[in-house]
Amino acid sequence: MSYRVLLIMTTLTIMLSACVTTSTGGIESEKWDKKDRAVLHTRLGIDYMQQGQLETALDELDLALRIDPSSSDAHLAMARLDVRLERMGDAESHFAKAVRLNSDNVAARNDYGYFLCSNGQFSQGLEQLTLALNNPFNKTPYVSLYGAAECKRQEGDIDKAIEYYEQTLALQPDMRPALRQMAYLNFERGQYLQARAFIERFFQDQNYTADSLYLAVRNELKLKRRDVATEYARLLRARFPDSNRIDDLRGLFEGLSE
Repeated sequence: MSYRVLLIMTTLTIMLSACVTTSTGGIESEKWDKKDRAVLHTRLGIDYMQQGQLETALDELDLALRIDPSSSDAHLAMARLDVRLERMGDAESHFAKAVRLNSDNVAARNDYGYFLCSNGQFSQGLEQLTLALNNPFNKTPYVSLYGAAECKRQEGDIDKAIEYYEQTLALQPDMRPALRQMAYLNFERGQYLQARAFIERFFQDQNYTADSLYLAVRNELKLKRRDVATEYARLLRARFPDSNRIDDLRGLFEGLSE
């Protein structure tokens, strides 16, 4: 069975939950309206996008929007696909329609805000993220706070960015992107002990990255702990032997025996 057939069958199974029980105990299938069909094709489009089948995803989302142009979720999915296809003008249009059609679509506001900030529209982006944060239906406010932190960081307001990162971590203490940014920003400010604390939290599950290990090496060298830096360097070489960061280590450890 092809992946496409399997995906359609799985999605249809979900959609058949629209069936209702009659007064006699039998099952009577409700006639699908256009919104049901739009949801079906939106889900298919999202699944194809996650599988990297972008052309097929585009076909499905185009169909969803033709069936129901008022679907906020379909516009959000299309905006995300447009970003991946580097169609930024189309992405902005679909993001704007998604929040206009459903002001309570928190995911759309989060994504739209982050998109605007990433394209230099900081005040407009922060406005969307703030609206998402203050929405009573927002079940993941730390996502909105992290987006606001990233927006302020990109704008160059590091103090405010740190404030938002701290609020993010107060709600979601193990949010790795926020931990990584706090480690980096503290290192850049020369606050090496604070940077170490965030690095250690980031490494708590031993889920290393080449960049985070390289930052740990630099930070421990600033703290005059060459022994700890050497251990992080060993991990970097062992876990990421093809990383460009291996070359960067040479300058840090000039003259140090392996």
